[in-house]
Amino acid sequence: MRRLFLILLLLMAACPLSLARGARDRAPKSESATGAPEATVSPGSLDFGDQVIGAISKAQRITVTASGNDKLYINSTTLAGDDWQQFRVTADTCTGATLAPQKSCIIDVVCIPAKRGSLKTVLTIKDNAIDSSQRVTVSGNGINSVDVPPSESDF
Repeated sequence: MRRLFLILLLLMAACPLSLARGARDRAPKSESATGAPEATVSPGSLDFGDQVIGAISKAQRITVTASGNDKLYINSTTLAGDDWQQFRVTADTCTGATLAPQKSCIIDVVCIPAKRGSLKTVLTIKDNAIDSSQRVTVSGNGINSVDVPPSESDF
């Protein structure tokens, strides 16, 4: 009788464990947790080439796309670096935007050189992507107007 009681006691102690283990094995498996926001920035750099000092260049556009499976929030865009004053953001639909997956916003940048020579800065886009912040190198070359070769219409 004592032996039977011990066997029953052992079986009862083992049952909840095997039931719990079986329930865990039957629980639905979740998809991989890659729903984190991701950002794709295109192009990765802007080059304004030669720009006459004091003249405003044609704008160049950067497109930011929420390329992940979750919403992308863009906190700010900032020009920083040695020559940040030589460039301006003229349009920005990104700052403060929350982008649904596969949606985009734009940032337009111009070059307004105030000095001669190589110009370089970085546009930083702060967002909630896993690889935040995004960086776009921005460059140009300030030249004097006398350095501009004449066009064919000048002859």
